[in-house]
Amino acid sequence: MKIFQFLFGKDQSKLFFQSITPISIRQLIWKTCIIYFSFVLILSIGMVIVSLLTPNINYEQHYGLLVYIFPAANIVALVLSIRLLFKQNILKQQLTSLPIRTVIFHIGILGLFLFSLSILFSFATMIMNPELIQTTLEEFSTAEESTFPNLISVLLLAIFITSTTGFWEEIFFRGGIYRVLRGRYTKAISIVVSGIIFSLVHPLSILNFLYMMIFCSILSIYYEYKNNILTIAVLHTLNDLIFAGLSSLIAANIAEYILLTSR
Repeated sequence: MKIFQFLFGKDQSKLFFQSITPISIRQLIWKTCIIYFSFVLILSIGMVIVSLLTPNINYEQHYGLLVYIFPAANIVALVLSIRLLFKQNILKQQLTSLPIRTVIFHIGILGLFLFSLSILFSFATMIMNPELIQTTLEEFSTAEESTFPNLISVLLLAIFITSTTGFWEEIFFRGGIYRVLRGRYTKAISIVVSGIIFSLVHPLSILNFLYMMIFCSILSIYYEYKNNILTIAVLHTLNDLIFAGLSSLIAANIAEYILLTSR
């Protein structure tokens, strides 16, 4: 109970409601479209440039080069989200509303829970689709064979991409869409609507949708009660950088062991 109060005590919720930007739903839709289509436009322009500069490589190589364009698109979307959806100084307040020590504790506790949840959903996915077990294990086996310099460069690129993604998506979905909806509707409606929108722009399956909705619910409630966007942005980054991949590896090994021993 003390841990729950520590994580979800409503000590900052008054400041959260004071931060809500008074815009109409029509304005929110227009601003959302501007941000999202700007993101897609940067990716599209980048892909065209890559295609023109490297005409002799195949589609998979083109797709591989696209990951270098993602950070630029993320940064453009991040800047637009701040400019269009936040009043002056609100973002600074929401980045510094809690002491760093408290933020670290919150990230640790919530991160452990979300990581465990990610393993559970990954395991369920593996059991429902046994062919994914070997595919996942082979992908990680291939990664282990990479040279140390390659691993370092891939890791640094992954950190840069996931951190820019984590921050812009939280500022956009929680700081923008959820916060504006919360000024007009109940908590449940705001969570469901923002969660559905968030899920629709990510790879979708029934299990993934359920995980996304739980993920969004936890982050949205925490954001409202603590008025702190730094914690949820870091958690989102950790989810993309570590939780998703590592949970798949752990789940694949567990599922493989269970299937082998059950024969």
